[in-house]
Amino acid sequence: MTAPGHPPGAGLRLAGVRVRHGPIEALRGVDLSVRRGELLVVLGPSAAGKSTLLRAVAGLDRLAAGTLTHAGRDLAAVPPHRRDVAMVFQSYALFPHLDVARNIAFGLAVRGVDRRAARARAATAAATAGCAHLLDRRPGHLSGGERQRVALARALVREPAVLLLDEPLSQLDAELRAGTRAELRALHDRIGATTLHVTHDQAEAMAIGDRIAVLREGRIEQVATPEELWRAPATRFVARFVGSPWITFLPAGLAPDPPPGAVDLAVRPEDLRLAPADRTGGDAGAGLDLAGSVGRVEPAGADAYAHVAAGQRRLVVRLPARDRPAAGTAVRVTAARADLHFFDAAGDRVPAGGAG
Repeated sequence: MTAPGHPPGAGLRLAGVRVRHGPIEALRGVDLSVRRGELLVVLGPSAAGKSTLLRAVAGLDRLAAGTLTHAGRDLAAVPPHRRDVAMVFQSYALFPHLDVARNIAFGLAVRGVDRRAARARAATAAATAGCAHLLDRRPGHLSGGERQRVALARALVREPAVLLLDEPLSQLDAELRAGTRAELRALHDRIGATTLHVTHDQAEAMAIGDRIAVLREGRIEQVATPEELWRAPATRFVARFVGSPWITFLPAGLAPDPPPGAVDLAVRPEDLRLAPADRTGGDAGAGLDLAGSVGRVEPAGADAYAHVAAGQRRLVVRLPARDRPAAGTAVRVTAARADLHFFDAAGDRVPAGGAG
């Protein structure tokens, strides 16, 4: 039987990993396995410990406790340059006085690879990362997207077994990020390296990850596929952090027959429905049915977000723009039982049959 969080064929495994920065415990007993060839995204807010986790794998931060293995090999005593791991830093960390070709090949020269072989491998890595046309330029003459590709090529030239990406898209504007994340996913599929990709952007995580590990204050909250994370958040924090706009939380007692121990219920904007206020004979299978009044309605292209006041409660409903109600309209807000998520007082998910 496989232990939770340690899937078969795991190439990279962290067990009980703790890392301290002075008096601060940045990682607090992290258990995480990454399958060989998997792209696993580490998602969390600022100061969650995401970059520390990457630095621990790379050997840049020492473990205070726990074990770290790759392909069964204990990495704790292995120096960074012998770990078969390459890292792309958030700042890209390119040498401004070197052209792109020499930036990419720099690590090979340090390892004693002869110049001709190093330049050939740099050209191959540049082609893989989509920056072969930039080899003669210096970083100061590159756009943000171009610098990101060069940083990737510099990591790939080492042909690492494990690739670490620390917020690789954070320096790019929104339009460029959307296209580049698709390129990153395609690149991963071509090279097949076991990859840990750190981000604070849930849309980025959902778009590219095979699985996502949600990190909060140095602890793993949940590891799941994007679909599982969305449909069955393990904790209240995961439910709130994953999704835009934020999920709505209400007292569990507003639903008929809430499961024992449930304190809160949560429902996403796309799972809420609006019905006329004078509707009679409500849906017997409804999990939620509240009277309310429409306030502000935000247009969002093909969709709209209606802000509804239901007594002292505030809900956000996503609906097609063509169906947007006028402000002040009296409505009923409903949701199916299967679309409700229940949580206990500790913030953990409460199983509830059709509750998701």
